[in-house]
Amino acid sequence: MTLSADASDADPLIQKLAAYPETLRELVLAVRSNPNDATVDAVVCGILRYHAQDTFDEVHATHGDGMSLFDDLSMDSLTMTEIAFEAEDFLDIILSNEDMMSIKTLADLKAFVRKAASRTPDASAS
Repeated sequence: MTLSADASDADPLIQKLAAYPETLRELVLAVRSNPNDATVDAVVCGILRYHAQDTFDEVHATHGDGMSLFDDLSMDSLTMTEIAFEAEDFLDIILSNEDMMSIKTLADLKAFVRKAASRTPDASAS
């Protein structure tokens, strides 16, 4: 899926997505048109893959959703803040700082983001 210049000028989301890999851009656009747990999970994994680049797939293959974001992926609090902002922008959700502090694993993050996505007006209408 290619992003046209006209679309990027009109849509702030398209502008933000331009800096990310095409696979993540496609996932975000898919979740916007068909929000469900599978597409939300795919976006969460895409964001983590972007930040952990070389290690995400290997660690996920070994530990699955139980992988520790901090120990296994070596994420720090700044990276987790970036991930939270990206999830908010890409999925049109709001994540609370208090809840983000309790997230330790990929399973925690997926569940937390799914819950936030299910509270959005668009998600409840579908």
